[in-house]
Amino acid sequence: EGAVSYTVEIDCMHCCESGQWCTEVGDAWKVVRGLTDTTFRFDFAGAQPGRWRVWAVGSNGQAGAKSGWWGFSFAK
Repeated sequence: EGAVSYTVEIDCMHCCESGQWCTEVGDAWKVVRGLTDTTFRFDFAGAQPGRWRVWAVGSNGQAGAKSGWWGFSFAK
């Protein structure tokens, strides 16, 4: 309630350093700000594990709490 936009962070295993998530080595694989829809499509890096999380942003620009990570896999 009260969100004017959403930010989605997408993380990638092995993309920044072998055996680690990009966020574990201090980098985000992809961050998309200013989303106003509740759906989002993107092209992923390849056939390795991925995960994402989202948070709301209020009218004052204040970011809300980040969700937990949700995993996904890409097999093609």
